[in-house]
Amino acid sequence: IDPIDPNVIYLVGFTTNTPNDFPYTFITGNEYFVSSFTSSARGFLAKFDSRVPQWITTFGGTNTWIRDVIVDEQRNVYITGITTTGVYATNTCAVPISHNSEFPSCFGNNLFHQPTFGGSPSGGDGFISGFDQNGILIWSTYIGGVDPDVSQAITYDAAYDRVYTCGFSRSFSGFP
Repeated sequence: IDPIDPNVIYLVGFTTNTPNDFPYTFITGNEYFVSSFTSSARGFLAKFDSRVPQWITTFGGTNTWIRDVIVDEQRNVYITGITTTGVYATNTCAVPISHNSEFPSCFGNNLFHQPTFGGSPSGGDGFISGFDQNGILIWSTYIGGVDPDVSQAITYDAAYDRVYTCGFSRSFSGFP
């Protein structure tokens, strides 16, 4: 729920539907819209205002599950979850649509950044990604080592302007 307007809510999850079956809306400037995908899970993020969709987008590459969402007082949106997708790493968050099968890892204003995928296709890494209120990606990072790592919940601390996540890790090496 938006901390300023309780009529605005955000919904996250994952879908295995094809683009023709998924009710997305293209966000101008959001290069992470996935226009085609297989039956593997893709995360989605949606913004509703009084039960009317403002925007809906898929996010992440193949096998990306978004587990939680939080909104800060500036209406930035933060998501967390797990992905088994390789990276399209860059120092900006503007990635061409042709890279929609990879997970975006970009710096933005993030103080912590793990630019590379540390997990395996069977295990995955946790991730945190930040968007503005219009659904435009601000920053995105992996959190994980060589074994399975899962980020399950996220919260925002307004006093310190910090985002926190929790989950579990089986990585004994390579964890940030």
